[in-house]
Amino acid sequence: LIYIVEYQFKICKLDKIVKLAKDIFMFVLLLPFETAINVTIGCHMFWRLNDEKINSVQRPYTPVSNSMHEFENESFTCSLCFIIKLYDNGEMSSAIKQLKQGDQVEISRHFPSNTFDPVKLHNASKLIFLAAGTGLTPFCTLTPYSLKYTTASEILILIFNERKCDIFFEEEFRLLCDRYAKRLKIVRFLSKPEKSDLEQRGRVSNEILQEHLPKFQTDYYTFICGPNGFCQAAAKILDQLNWEADSIHIF
Repeated sequence: LIYIVEYQFKICKLDKIVKLAKDIFMFVLLLPFETAINVTIGCHMFWRLNDEKINSVQRPYTPVSNSMHEFENESFTCSLCFIIKLYDNGEMSSAIKQLKQGDQVEISRHFPSNTFDPVKLHNASKLIFLAAGTGLTPFCTLTPYSLKYTTASEILILIFNERKCDIFFEEEFRLLCDRYAKRLKIVRFLSKPEKSDLEQRGRVSNEILQEHLPKFQTDYYTFICGPNGFCQAAAKILDQLNWEADSIHIF
């Protein structure tokens, strides 16, 4: 097998497109023949596509594990999964919408996060994940990894969406909660709920985080991912609640 270590783009084949929620899709790419890759936690990879109106467009996306329930760290795979939200406007979304099964997609090697600290992850007694929208994507891998390979006594995930139709991987996370009932807790919030929705109401706020987060201790580690406004608001609130900056990682 040839392992991807250089920067150059590789041509992959689009094997499958699965709709997960409103405007959110999972794309499964097959790597070139006899090629495998080990995707590290918290990394991103660039997609590059040709567009009819311009030469090419590219954007980074976070690969996720093929299975949240059979997760194996440091294992090599011949396929990659990406969860992507497609927007009405935007060059990359327009190019991705034109893709169909069997088409080619160029992907770069994976780029790890410069600020992610695996030592803190493994030394943390509690892990807190704050996600909004498709900001849940890195936690689709980080959650099973943390449950299997760290000794954190509790993993708390607060997930924020606008509507019920925006939620994805609900069943996958529910199964993880059933399997790790003593260690994993998930709370979902909707900012524009229907009357029949059972999820809690609200956007990220001082009141919500103060109610659901434990009092800060130096061996806690918090991860935030979502739109820029969400990440900035969550980080500001944590600062107001006296969480130390070096205990917070923003994807």
